[in-house]
Amino acid sequence: MGIVGFTHFFKKCIETKHIKNYCGSTVIVDAIYQIFRYSIAIRNSGSDIVNENGTRLNHIWAIMQYTLYLWRLGIKPIYVFDGKAPAIKKETLIARKHERNKANQSMENLDETSAEYIKYFKKTFHLTGQEIRDCIELLECLGIPYVREYGEADLYCAPIIKSMGNVTGVI
Repeated sequence: MGIVGFTHFFKKCIETKHIKNYCGSTVIVDAIYQIFRYSIAIRNSGSDIVNENGTRLNHIWAIMQYTLYLWRLGIKPIYVFDGKAPAIKKETLIARKHERNKANQSMENLDETSAEYIKYFKKTFHLTGQEIRDCIELLECLGIPYVREYGEADLYCAPIIKSMGNVTGVI
């Protein structure tokens, strides 16, 4: 979520289980977290996945690969996408933007194959509104359920589980 102090509180309320405990069940997935996780892993190579026009496609690859991973385990995902960040998160968002800008400046004179360049390159990743819409469109085409919330996805996961009844957990 990115709100200072929230993780400490949040960790008291959750139980950690291995993903294989969810085989054969339906789970809620924080979509943005997984897209970031996989997209940054792509950037370990020092580049993005792009189409012939140079448009970045990391987000598409990320959501497809994570969905395939879950399906192979027999897990049915329901993705939850964040909406507008709450005011309490404003400082965190400003700090993240500052760090991205700093990383961009640090990369300017580095060799694109160097470990230092790749370290900064990974820190510059962010999702655009269009990339999120691309992921939602892909999920619609695949018939995978998703929810677009008004605020932080984290806050909606438990109520979704309670309202649906057949959902086992949150990733």
